[in-house]
Amino acid sequence: MRYAYHLVDVFTAEPLSGNALAVFVDASGMDDRTMQRVAREMNQSETAFVLPGQSRPESTRVRIFTPTYEMEFAG
Repeated sequence: MRYAYHLVDVFTAEPLSGNALAVFVDASGMDDRTMQRVAREMNQSETAFVLPGQSRPESTRVRIFTPTYEMEFAG
């Protein structure tokens, strides 16, 4: 299994500071269990998975996982 991801710094304008976040830009085909296992492997405070929207083809949705559970919302 190969998925591209980026490790980004959020809540900062300075590289290598702030909150590190792993972002999987196309998590299509990744199931819930796999997302949770990947988040645990990344071991960041949060890991985001970008998926196609459910109602409109041009929309997207994002699921966010900590190493132990899926978050309903993150800010």
